[in-house]
Amino acid sequence: MKPSAVPILLYHSIDVPPTRDKPFRSLHVHPDRFRSQMKWLKRLGYQGLSMQDARPYLEGRKQGKVAVITFDDGFLNVYQHAMPVLNELGFTATNYFVANQIGGRNEWDMPKGAVEIPCMTTEQLRDWAAHGHEVGAHTLDHIYLPGAEMKEAERQIAGSKKALEEILGAEVTNFCYPYGG
Repeated sequence: MKPSAVPILLYHSIDVPPTRDKPFRSLHVHPDRFRSQMKWLKRLGYQGLSMQDARPYLEGRKQGKVAVITFDDGFLNVYQHAMPVLNELGFTATNYFVANQIGGRNEWDMPKGAVEIPCMTTEQLRDWAAHGHEVGAHTLDHIYLPGAEMKEAERQIAGSKKALEEILGAEVTNFCYPYGG
């Protein structure tokens, strides 16, 4: 079976966007807009899936009207605003967590003047997974991997997987490159 095109929707922050003078404003989606987008997917007959749940569709082993839903960084506002909508609609999603910032904040953006965004705690990460959503790795510290020495890149990638698996008590099979690098 030939794989069909599967849309992949990538989000970061589901919250009221910061003022126009703040960097990365476009990475914030208002909770009402997110709800509307997810409801439209459902009305159009799409099933929102995590990367893991979508794998058979991506590999062409299954056919269907699906869209992959992902979030980068493990922000608390995704837990607060997106997860209830996903659960209500019967959708699953993947969240790529910065392992050393669980319970922390977006330290990687702070030097650039970005607004502070809290990250999920260990308990919230576990609850995310308990609701059927996937936990993916996004390095230990959200570094730009092409600019890192090989040894550091390996530490960041393997270390994030290991840290998340220790928290979950389950295997983490998906990884997302910070900055797309």
